[in-house]
Amino acid sequence: MPSDNFVNVFADTIAEVRALTVRPILLSETAVGPKAGQLLEIENLFSEMAAYKTLGLVWFDFDQHGGIYAQDWRIEDSQQAEYSFRLGVQDELAPAPSTSTSPGS
Repeated sequence: MPSDNFVNVFADTIAEVRALTVRPILLSETAVGPKAGQLLEIENLFSEMAAYKTLGLVWFDFDQHGGIYAQDWRIEDSQQAEYSFRLGVQDELAPAPSTSTSPGS
């Protein structure tokens, strides 16, 4: 069984959508489960989003204790997860580096 990383979850679908359109892709209802390694998995989510040139994401911010997964997916309950998410957003919103080579730029 493959792990639930970005490539295993989204790569095939993104490739199929890219074959149909060049419009931006928004990941809807995604999250990283509350477990050990959440910081690195959130960082991976944002770096892979950039690599696959997605527009952004909608975070699945839900307390599902009564659901089938019985997990709290909210990141505000984990300082480490919230910090990692904020870094990912900050990197995504940072202006692209200038590629201009003219003098004085």
